[in-house]
Amino acid sequence: MDVQSEEFRQEMKSEIGSLALEGLIPDAQALADLELVMQGKLTIEQAKQNVFDRIRNGKV
Repeated sequence: MDVQSEEFRQEMKSEIGSLALEGLIPDAQALADLELVMQGKLTIEQAKQNVFDRIRNGKV
């Protein structure tokens, strides 16, 4: 799927909404990274690694 497409953006909004319903709200940096993914400035793998790094460093 093209991460820069409107379809991907809508799918991500839906997924974030589903997480929120379960009480799992992504932090601001994760949302910022997701926006960078959708702009083509960051890969999904890099965004995931950023989350793992923040967890490992106790920042999440």
